[in-house]
Amino acid sequence: MSALPPEVVDLVIDNLHDQPAALRVCSLVCRNWLAASRYHLYSEVYVSGSNLISFIHLTGHQHESLSSRLRSLHATRFLSDQLETLWPLLAEFPQLRGLHLHGPLEFGTTIDEPLPLVTSLSLTRVSFVSHEVLKSLLLRFPALQVLSLNCGFRGPGDLPGDSPTPPNLQRLNIALTADMLGWLAWSKFCLRAECIDIDVSRPPTAGLEDYFKVLGNQLKRLTLRFDIPGTLAIFSERPFLQHNTALLSLRMTNAFSIRVEGVICVAPGLERLLQHLQSSTTTLEELIFTVTLSPGWSPSPPNRVARILDNWGVATKLQKLEFFGPWDRADDVLRQQFCTAVYALVPLLHSRGIISVGTHKFV
Repeated sequence: MSALPPEVVDLVIDNLHDQPAALRVCSLVCRNWLAASRYHLYSEVYVSGSNLISFIHLTGHQHESLSSRLRSLHATRFLSDQLETLWPLLAEFPQLRGLHLHGPLEFGTTIDEPLPLVTSLSLTRVSFVSHEVLKSLLLRFPALQVLSLNCGFRGPGDLPGDSPTPPNLQRLNIALTADMLGWLAWSKFCLRAECIDIDVSRPPTAGLEDYFKVLGNQLKRLTLRFDIPGTLAIFSERPFLQHNTALLSLRMTNAFSIRVEGVICVAPGLERLLQHLQSSTTTLEELIFTVTLSPGWSPSPPNRVARILDNWGVATKLQKLEFFGPWDRADDVLRQQFCTAVYALVPLLHSRGIISVGTHKFV
């Protein structure tokens, strides 16, 4: 018997929620520790098509507690017939709130069984034979709040019929390929949310401005993920963001870089993109950037950095300016160099206590 009160033991085990190896050891200590350990061990489960049979046997075991604890399921490398076997089982997990499907996987037919309790759906490397199949799938999730789409279509781009019923989304993560933008246009841009994370590594040219116009009235936080600075330059050539008048937070990857010598470089097009926002009625409250270590960038004059940030027309309304860089600790030399340079370049914001430099990437 433990000398510690049960509530203290549970608190200690709860602090191990992200350490599965330690949780497995705790589950073997004694029967009293088993429930608390399994609560975290079984909260997120990864299952692949190759071990589907073992997963089914586990859920059917009389002593298992997976069905009452599973809150997030990651299904990877499933064949279509295997997914048809798995799907009816999902309704037997009353705590299931997140479903993540990782391909390669193709949906050839519609799904009939609804999952009314799932609030988060992620589709990665998934393809659909038609727009109608994706529409049907999303309608199986009436409580959906978070949606991540990185998928494509094998069938025709334009189909007749009604557009999907708009889900009440809070957050949308989407890879904007030409296929996906075509689907959004067909669905009358119904996938809207206050927080949107967009991968624009390969920005499509047609229809993108129409999409941002639709998002203008309710979009509060926008994350733009560029694979290279050149993509940001291409994106900033058009004034997409000036339509988003309610935008409060803007996050961007690959916007700044730092050389080993401590020279700060600005991604091409960043100044132009911020000027588009300045010309609108947008009142940004926070700007968040990732800082990369890339010797291939051309260095920008320091006064240009200051002009972009410190003398930007709406900078006085900023409440937060954050940078996340390639350093893993607070005393990293690169981080110290970056802090010194940024504080010197934007003294106005530094004096207001707005600037912070983090030791990890934003999520």
